[in-house]
Amino acid sequence: MKSFKVLLGLTTTPGSNWKEKIKESYRYNITEVALFPTFLDLRERGSLYEMLEDSPIVSAPVVHLRDDMNEYELEMFIRRYKTKLFNIHPNKKGEKFLQRMRKFSDIIFIENNYQEKKFAYFNDEWMMKNQAGGVCLDLSHLEEERIFYPDIYKKTVNIVKRFPIDFNHVSPFGGNENRNDGGRVSSHFLTNWHQLNYLKNMPVNFFAGYIALEMENCFREQIIIKKMVEGILKEKSHAE
Repeated sequence: MKSFKVLLGLTTTPGSNWKEKIKESYRYNITEVALFPTFLDLRERGSLYEMLEDSPIVSAPVVHLRDDMNEYELEMFIRRYKTKLFNIHPNKKGEKFLQRMRKFSDIIFIENNYQEKKFAYFNDEWMMKNQAGGVCLDLSHLEEERIFYPDIYKKTVNIVKRFPIDFNHVSPFGGNENRNDGGRVSSHFLTNWHQLNYLKNMPVNFFAGYIALEMENCFREQIIIKKMVEGILKEKSHAE
């Protein structure tokens, strides 16, 4: 039976209080997270690293990179937080970043994105040219592709057949269906358990060993969400 590890997400999007999440790590003795420093510039990341240094968090197996990061930051993640896998977005800046970070290319994975401009970079040729390690399959993005952009969905499915999926991002899907004109119906804040139902219909082979909760919810809520996702995965594993 395939094993999965669901990771709480230390996100830094505008709706996420990342400083409070680090404080929560003391309260709930959280030692392992998925790290998303995606909205922090270099100075702000310095504050994040300083707060993490003194926290109970000692492991971040997966980290979402920014294209302005330096080599020493990646080395720090690997050395200090035992990071095994990174991801970055498929765009021009991401390409330049990959070219700068050739020594890490086998552990940098490319996140799928339904936006046409970004998807132009998410193809076999681009992946091979930039020596990407594989695909970071964002399952809420994939669901949006399936419903609203079926041609892109087919292309994504073909790509993941040829490249390894070593980790996932999971975000809530649904709850704002008034955007059913093709607008975004996934979000980073879960308000209803039904926003996880889309995972039940995902083929089990789309799930990777590491599954990162890309959510703004506080850790207290994410601990419950983590159990819900683990329950879905357990049911899927038994059904396959």
